[in-house]
Amino acid sequence: MTLRSTSGGIAYDYPSGYTTDASGFVTFDVSALPNDTYNIRVKGARNLASCSQVVLTGGPATQKEMGVQLAGDANNSNNTNTADYGIMHGSFDKAYGRPGYDARVDFNNSDIVNAVDFVLLKGSFGIGGCAAIRPGNSR
Repeated sequence: MTLRSTSGGIAYDYPSGYTTDASGFVTFDVSALPNDTYNIRVKGARNLASCSQVVLTGGPATQKEMGVQLAGDANNSNNTNTADYGIMHGSFDKAYGRPGYDARVDFNNSDIVNAVDFVLLKGSFGIGGCAAIRPGNSR
C-alpha cells in the first residue's frame, strides 16, 4: 500500500502493518502522517491494484474501503495477460504439495489450481490495475 499527498511530496509505503478484510476495507496506522488528502494505492501480489483517496484528520489509524481487488495477476505485473495464463496452464489441476503446483495461480487460496481459479483469471484477463502513485498523479 502506498499513500502520497495530493499536493505532492514523499510517498509513504506500507509493505506490512495493515489489514484488509474480505470486503475490501483496509485499516492502517497513520499516526506519523500529517493531516491532508492522500492518494492511496493497494495491491496484492496476485491482484490488480486499486486506487482512491483518503482524508486524514488526526486519528492514529484510519480505515478505507478499497473494493475487492481483481484476481488473476500471477506474475505481479499489475495486468492480466498470456503470461499469467501460461503460469496457470503449467499448474492447472495441481494441488498443494504436488509437483507443478504454483500458489501464484491459486487465486482463491483453496490449495488446488482448478476451474475456480481459471474463472478468476478469465474475469480480469486483459485488464490492468491502477498505476503507481507518482508526484503529480491525481490518482
